[in-house]
Amino acid sequence: ELAIATFNTQLDPKVPFERERNIVRAQYEQTYRRNFGGYSSVYDGLIAAVSLFDTTADEQPRVLVCFTDGDENASRESARTLFELAQRRRVRIFPIGFGYVRDELLEYIARETGGRFYRVTSRKELLAAFEEIYRSLRYYYLVRYVPPVFAGLHNVELTLQPRPGSPSLIAQGSYDKSDINPWAQLNDAFNKMIN
Repeated sequence: ELAIATFNTQLDPKVPFERERNIVRAQYEQTYRRNFGGYSSVYDGLIAAVSLFDTTADEQPRVLVCFTDGDENASRESARTLFELAQRRRVRIFPIGFGYVRDELLEYIARETGGRFYRVTSRKELLAAFEEIYRSLRYYYLVRYVPPVFAGLHNVELTLQPRPGSPSLIAQGSYDKSDINPWAQLNDAFNKMIN
């Protein structure tokens, strides 16, 4: 299923989630000119877009692809609200930056939601980004393991050899089990039990 929306100071859903390509195209052709320009509420727009996934099946992969320059200048909500909501709803965000881009903000959003940031300057790079996102949804391994009990930043490396003699696949990642996460506010530190 695919949905299309734009945002400035608020989200404007152009096409609700739909499977049929012809319906998506027809609805978008009727609505694409609506509500462009003005301010850029990246956090508010992404929060509202993450909420659109409430209408989708839980077992479906949930990916939000966001085209933006990363210029955040009007949100009322914080990055923390976005990250907590995306985590609860299992939505990974893949920002695609074009033009003069605030890379650090978009990389941060991707990292904290399990997505990946792409900077594109051509049609070829855009197609490559979409192909990579598609492959990450279509072809993957589900690996389960028991994490260490102690809190803190954990780095994980997984090596997989699909068939004897074939090249090994290597994946690296990290996650944080700290009581205080990277987007925590200062007063959160004082709400934790001290032993």
